[in-house]
Amino acid sequence: TGLTIATSNWDRSHSFIDKNFGFRPYFKDAKQRGEGRYFALGTTSRQRGYYFSHAVGLSNKFAGVIVIKINLADIETAWSNRGDDFLITDEDGIIFLSTQSNWTYRSMQPIPLERLVKIKQSRRYAGESIQTLNSPKIENQLTNQNQLNIQERNEKKPRLYLHYQQAMPIAGWTIHILTDTQRVNDSVILRTALATLA
Repeated sequence: TGLTIATSNWDRSHSFIDKNFGFRPYFKDAKQRGEGRYFALGTTSRQRGYYFSHAVGLSNKFAGVIVIKINLADIETAWSNRGDDFLITDEDGIIFLSTQSNWTYRSMQPIPLERLVKIKQSRRYAGESIQTLNSPKIENQLTNQNQLNIQERNEKKPRLYLHYQQAMPIAGWTIHILTDTQRVNDSVILRTALATLA
């Protein structure tokens, strides 16, 4: 039924014991198709994770689901201090992993109301309010690359980013790399000055 009867964190304050996760798509998929994968913000731990699930049988009958959750926070740490901004969006275009913490749980484009209702029902983001990332404007459409204008609340004018994206079909995600064009321009000016000096 989705009720947790055993867990690796049984002795911690946020133990999953006696919590029911039957509403989660990873449980439903494993029950119906034998396995599942899903990204969500933990309703108990409040930690973002990627879930792998697999059905467990007993006497050739469905008996339950075993789930492994991988914490994704380490990826953000590994990506930080690289100059560019990295982010990953789910199939609804919602950012769930980003080197810019204030972009997390915001969507790249406005999401229809009926879809927002379904996202809320799945509790994927555990009650987080999903806002649009200040309506990023696509300036030039290329193959997988374009330019985005992003207006931050504490800035007077929007920043222009070079934007590259690549789909991850198996997970249903899209990975994005954003480079601040001002940083690119500064780099070009510096290299030109050094070349001239040389």
